[in-house]
Amino acid sequence: MKTTYASQRQMILNADPIDTILLEWPFLGKELYLKNHFYFLTNIEDNNFKTKIPTMLKFVQAEAERKRKDNNLQTTLMDIIKDHDNNNNNYSDFLTILLCYMAIMKENIELMFIMFEDTCSLDEVQSNKKIISTPVVVCLGNIWLNPKCFVFVDKQCLWREPVTVEEAIIIMFMSFYVFNIKYPKELAGILQFLQSSMFNINEKENKVKKKISAEKFVSKLLNS
Repeated sequence: MKTTYASQRQMILNADPIDTILLEWPFLGKELYLKNHFYFLTNIEDNNFKTKIPTMLKFVQAEAERKRKDNNLQTTLMDIIKDHDNNNNNYSDFLTILLCYMAIMKENIELMFIMFEDTCSLDEVQSNKKIISTPVVVCLGNIWLNPKCFVFVDKQCLWREPVTVEEAIIIMFMSFYVFNIKYPKELAGILQFLQSSMFNINEKENKVKKKISAEKFVSKLLNS
């Protein structure tokens, strides 16, 4: 990684197409090497994000129960909490937090997760018009029931081996940094949350355009 890192970054910063980059550096289409590139780029190590999840989950559960004028938001939050309670698996807490935060900030879930039937093949997904250019998680099956997940960047599947929902979300976020892609404004809030809360990347280290800072993001959630 260290010996070829500069050459990798040069090609990425030249804005070459993703398929060209992966052809030249095929190991970036492997989970371990993509993560290593991300950690080397951001100069951070693995984090203690999972220790924060119980507190965050309590917050969104309280938000779902809080009376508010926006009945549609109230219903959406309650439905997410209900799905969480009915599907207790090893990633449901994390997913619940993300979906609730996105609902509160009125961010479009379809720009982060694209759902397909579990009978769809990866080749069928690859050619589907729903696939977007920015990094996105593709789920084959119900997102609450351990679906097969893949990460697409620039409409290209990074690798054909399925990963879990939680791993796919992490890889999707890392791809914005590794491939030097700006946050879409429609997802700026939730990506900023992942940046600051999961990876502890501060604003000076941030390499992509954001809509709101970490402090304003937390304030917005508390006062929504």
